[in-house]
Amino acid sequence: MPTGAGKTRTTMNLISEHLRQCEEGAVLWLASTKELCEQATLEFEQAWSYLGNRELPILTFWGGKQIELNKIYDGLVVATPQTLYNKKQKYGLDFISEISNRLTLIVFDEAHQAIARTYRDITEQLAFNNNRNSETKIIGLTATPGKTFAGTQSDIDLVNFFRNHKVTLQVDQEGFSNPVRYLINKGYIAEAKFELLVPNSITSNNNYNDEIFNYDIEDNEPIRIDRIEYLLLVYQAIDKLIQYGHRRILIFAASVELSNDIAALLRTLNISADSIHSGTPSEIRAMCIERYRSKTNSIRILVNFGILTTGFDAPQTSAAVIARPTKSLVLYSQMIGRAIRGEKAG
Repeated sequence: MPTGAGKTRTTMNLISEHLRQCEEGAVLWLASTKELCEQATLEFEQAWSYLGNRELPILTFWGGKQIELNKIYDGLVVATPQTLYNKKQKYGLDFISEISNRLTLIVFDEAHQAIARTYRDITEQLAFNNNRNSETKIIGLTATPGKTFAGTQSDIDLVNFFRNHKVTLQVDQEGFSNPVRYLINKGYIAEAKFELLVPNSITSNNNYNDEIFNYDIEDNEPIRIDRIEYLLLVYQAIDKLIQYGHRRILIFAASVELSNDIAALLRTLNISADSIHSGTPSEIRAMCIERYRSKTNSIRILVNFGILTTGFDAPQTSAAVIARPTKSLVLYSQMIGRAIRGEKAG
């Protein structure tokens, strides 16, 4: 389902239906980030409060939380693949087999990540149920069922991992050519307006000495751009968006340093801005996100590098500045998706 269409909410309805039909048996939700895990937990709580037929536990295992096997018997288990992989490294394959025997369904959020070697191994081991000598079904969720624009080996691997079985929105009987157009028409996704930011000095030669950053796009030759020109270009885009009336703007920077620089520049101009990245302490990151999500009409800008592309739900975001290069269709779609929630999505 396209970004903004409600994959998580739809799947929580499916999980609720599955759990109502099972007298006992846990569902495992795998997601790669803390934000995705938290979102899944909240969505299941809401869905089960309307659809549930019994009391169920919600077990959360990420960020170093301990996994207690005796508690995995029913309900929803939310975990990062990395947490499970670390436990496997510490306790061995029997530990994973013990979890597997208690599962009736596995859901992998952002399914294109499922074929990463570490994640793939752990997911396949979790899916095989030794007690019943069978496989637990896996559902993958994604807005873009591929990793690139062309059919690379990684795309083929993804297809094979999910047994060449893709489930998607069927909208042809509604008279629409594709799901995105259907969702725009129904008000779930906004009609996006694109404007290209074109620096004057992008080059691939080695003439620059100081004020540059290098950004290597998927093992290709690094892009080089004057640092001051980059900051000016991003600021001009933000200033224009503010004049258009936007109050929640996400910035996707090209590096940790540039993310910090953009936020610092905006603050010197009395614009509320925070920068977050993988090195930001979790409590500060949570505080910055909460400030951005706060229900106020004042301008809030959140700059990030590599954090908010997935699992970040702030429907009031009405604009995004994509100030980083990528050849990944998945990444590009995810960045755009943060800013195109429609009126029916808040």
